[in-house]
Amino acid sequence: MRAICLSNGQSITLGSELGGGGEGKIYAIAGHPGVVAKVYHETQRSGERDRKLRAMYANSPGNSTSIAWPLELLRTPDSTEVIGFVMRRVTRVRPLHDVYNPKTRRQQMPFFDYFYLHRTARNLAAAIATIHANGYTIGDVNESNILVSPRAVVTLVDTDSFQVRDRRNGAIYRCPVGKPEFTPPELQGEAFASVDRTPQHDCFGLAVLIFQLLMEGTHPFDGVYMGQGDPPLKEARIAAGHFPYRPNSPYRPKPLAPPLSMLHPQLRQLFWECFEGGYISPKLRPSAVAWVDALSAAEKELVPCTANSQHRYGKHLRSCPWCDRSMQLGGRDPFPSRSDPRPKSIVPKPTVPRVVASPVLSVRTPAPYYPTSSKYPPRKPTPPKFDPISFIARKAFLVAGIAVALVGAAIADSIYIQSQQTGIGSGSLWGVSGEVDCTTTEFSATAAAGFPPEARLAFYRCQFDRAQKLAAHGRFQQALQAIPGQPFENTGQWQSSIDEWSRQMLNRATREYESGRFEVAANLTQTIPETSAIVGEARTALEKWNREWQENSQRWETAQAAFDAGRYDEVPQAVSQLTTPYWQERGKSLLLDETYLREAERALAAGRVEDARQAANRIGNTYDRERIVTAIERVELVERDREVDRLYLESARQAIAEGRFEDAKQDADRAIGSLSRSEALVLFQKADYYARLQNLLSEKNGNLRVY
Repeated sequence: MRAICLSNGQSITLGSELGGGGEGKIYAIAGHPGVVAKVYHETQRSGERDRKLRAMYANSPGNSTSIAWPLELLRTPDSTEVIGFVMRRVTRVRPLHDVYNPKTRRQQMPFFDYFYLHRTARNLAAAIATIHANGYTIGDVNESNILVSPRAVVTLVDTDSFQVRDRRNGAIYRCPVGKPEFTPPELQGEAFASVDRTPQHDCFGLAVLIFQLLMEGTHPFDGVYMGQGDPPLKEARIAAGHFPYRPNSPYRPKPLAPPLSMLHPQLRQLFWECFEGGYISPKLRPSAVAWVDALSAAEKELVPCTANSQHRYGKHLRSCPWCDRSMQLGGRDPFPSRSDPRPKSIVPKPTVPRVVASPVLSVRTPAPYYPTSSKYPPRKPTPPKFDPISFIARKAFLVAGIAVALVGAAIADSIYIQSQQTGIGSGSLWGVSGEVDCTTTEFSATAAAGFPPEARLAFYRCQFDRAQKLAAHGRFQQALQAIPGQPFENTGQWQSSIDEWSRQMLNRATREYESGRFEVAANLTQTIPETSAIVGEARTALEKWNREWQENSQRWETAQAAFDAGRYDEVPQAVSQLTTPYWQERGKSLLLDETYLREAERALAAGRVEDARQAANRIGNTYDRERIVTAIERVELVERDREVDRLYLESARQAIAEGRFEDAKQDADRAIGSLSRSEALVLFQKADYYARLQNLLSEKNGNLRVY
């Protein structure tokens, strides 16, 4: 299939089909691997689309690699109608959803850490800022039209669905679609085909995507419904402005959602301004440029974790939140270490011995030796007399001797070959340092069973010596893996070593369990071999730990739920039922949190905001600390709103006094929707009345002014 470039008439050949959808198909372009062509279905071609694409082509947002903008328009050889366009080709990218979703990110981009998530959010905000700076609006901001590379480079696609304003005649080509979960409150339920979108509308969807990138895929309006009946849909929550992190909201954040305090303070402030202030007035939503600045500041203050270099967190935090989250998720690390991006069980898989074929024996007959010189002259050979009996006897003895020699040679060569293949015999097990090295053998102990007794004994001794050296360095798990699987010489020493090392493993597992790392303890316990005398004890301990862990987890959840619901009197009773040291210590922390939380609530009720903040910072539980900190920030935000409203109202009064009634109306309008709504409405109506009166009098009496 051929198409013609609209600008210069160049003919291009469309190659293989790369993809498609409801609007059209994507084709490769022969001879141009860096670009592709989008060709619309005939049913999708129209005069309006033609005019929109021409306006886009005439006013490009710049040479940005982050925006898949039309580089050239296409037509058929026999028509001037636009049938599609050429755009840059992006490869090795994933949809944004695969990046902020922890599961798919771990599978597709295992080394994509929190720094890269910040950089992705920053690049996304920068791309949208470029769109807005050039007079365009996206309209349908969502995760499916944003692609991300492993280097956090962002590309906006489906740009032909953007809202476009033709600069020549002012015509607006609207975006008729949108996803409810990224649509701002004021547009919920509206018919998009009849709405002119604004950058403020885009900025709501941008804030949602940034929130999901930095909060492990959590949607900002996703939470646990605390009311009666079925929980409302997400779009209904957005329309009602029910941000779960806001005090008195009918929702609370989900238990596994990361705390808001994990974010940089500037980012938290912008989210409040978007989801709280923006609900009152879309103009209060932070712009894309504001997000770029805040994300840049947050990115600079990320520090690496000492336990896992893949963990990055803000330096305003006291400890690594990702280590805590890994324990909360049962060992499932959101950002696994580079040395083990997809951790597997620590129980080793059985090794399969590699069989080596024996080489073919080639027997060489040595050539006879003849002296080259002698003091005696060579004698001429004298032919022997023929004796039939002697001839037959000699032949018989010769055949018998050759047979015996061949059998002996075969046995000797077989022993030699086995010793060479296994590294056993003639001191070949000894390395250059004088230590036994049986780790390079290509045969397992099963194959060694076929060795001669001396070689087999040397092989087992080698393995046992290596296991003892590992145990001497505290590497008991590796020692149990290296020790021969059966007794070989000193049965008592072999069995006592296995029992001693197994005991060390069980002791270590016990310490891990008492420290709250149940999964690690379980894996260590399962490495104890069946031949150990304490294998039954290990199984009993594991069953006991599993039972205790489940029971204490349920009791802890009961105590935590009572605490979260404000039923503080029930917390001590629930905590007293915790049995193991780890859970009892957590119970003590919860009781301390209760004390600090009550202190913070009393201080906040009394208006002592700074005292409330100090008490809140002492709360150990992340969720509850964030809950009271959110309430404090809300109070501070209300106070700031009141101060701003006071200034606007004062300015409106002054403008009325000076006869600047239109200025007074604007100042009063800025305070509408805040806590000073009543007074603002009175001033607005007063200014509007005076303005109309002034106009009326001006028409009758000239330029008469009213003061």
